[in-house]
Amino acid sequence: MRRTTKVGAAAASLALLLAACSSGDDTATTDTASSSAPAVTGGELVIWADETRTPVLQPLCEEWATANGVTCTVVQKDYAKVKDDFKTQGPAGKGPDLIVYAHDAIGDLVQSGLITEVDLGAKASEFAEVAVKAMNFEGKSYGMPYAVENIALLTNKELSPECPATMEDLTAAAEAMIADKKSSKGLGLGMQVGTAGDAYHWHPLYTAGGGYIFGTNPDGSYNPQDMGVGGEGSIAAAEKLAALEEAGVVSASQTQDIAKEAFNTGKLAWWITGPWNVTPAVEAGIDLQVCPVPTWADGQTSSPMVGVQAMLLSAFSTENKVIAQTFLNEYVATEAFQDAMYAADPRPPALTASLDKVTSNPIVAGFVEYGKQGIPQPNIVEMAAVWAELGLAEVDVLNGKDPADTMTTRGENITTQIESLG
Repeated sequence: MRRTTKVGAAAASLALLLAACSSGDDTATTDTASSSAPAVTGGELVIWADETRTPVLQPLCEEWATANGVTCTVVQKDYAKVKDDFKTQGPAGKGPDLIVYAHDAIGDLVQSGLITEVDLGAKASEFAEVAVKAMNFEGKSYGMPYAVENIALLTNKELSPECPATMEDLTAAAEAMIADKKSSKGLGLGMQVGTAGDAYHWHPLYTAGGGYIFGTNPDGSYNPQDMGVGGEGSIAAAEKLAALEEAGVVSASQTQDIAKEAFNTGKLAWWITGPWNVTPAVEAGIDLQVCPVPTWADGQTSSPMVGVQAMLLSAFSTENKVIAQTFLNEYVATEAFQDAMYAADPRPPALTASLDKVTSNPIVAGFVEYGKQGIPQPNIVEMAAVWAELGLAEVDVLNGKDPADTMTTRGENITTQIESLG
């Protein structure tokens, strides 16, 4: 029988706002925190989380803490400041025991001595494979994953009943919609760019055009010495991006807000975005389907970057380390916890049992299925040198600069920055 608690009530109320991404299955699946009471008493668990996760995480953690004789405090932080604040306050003894953050920061945090191992052990087999891989850095596991996310092609079924088979098909249809005044020039395909560019949202088309960022080692880990930006594939991808701009399908001026407004008012058929933009589209009355970002007829597979949200254990959590580890292993790694987090923020759960329940929803299933073509977002320190340069390369190309010169220069810049890391 399902156990009704204040945690369940909080998650349920939030779920009403996100019904478009809910499977509708609210049957009991696992024991909640009080069913497994580990031997921890006294002490306080402190967690840093952003404004999206704090409201649901606080009651979840409080319930677990009460059942286990400890206290739990969730401190709301601006997501953009979590890592930097952790770097300064953690060593000073003023930081949290756990931070909620994306896995791509793991390499930086490990090498800075800020987080410590979280061994998934036998539980590893209970998580999606990509989530387990994302926690790995230099052969060790860091963090407890709870959600997996990637972008895909959010599609207005009224304007595009079928998923585009190729980018050529999408381009032709977008040009026709622009000519018929159903879409605006530069907004035939939604793909946020802005003044700094956006390598994350370009990545599916970048790979479809032949580009890659890092090569891989025999064990599957990323090899920062094999830099793809500036290579032939990246130039080919940039040339295809330039062709989209010339056709009036995309533009450098696109931002998420511009694409969102156009999509939710029925003036944009396709939008490369993530599950976080599903609920506003449904509330706007858009009939949705999720499609793969198509490749070019002569192109390679389009690959989104797959991000994994996780709880990372502070290396400075000494007095409360046992409490934190117990919370991670005995509660975060359960269906009760991951179901509730999904209800509040509909990113597919990392735990397979929780994921299986939500993929009955075709929207969720579409993101998950396309994510299987993806690659884990690199969690190595060298990736920091890529984001800005690859984003600016996108802006340069869309603003008419030569694709070959642009990618060569940006690739050289990235290599120089990586070499400076020693």
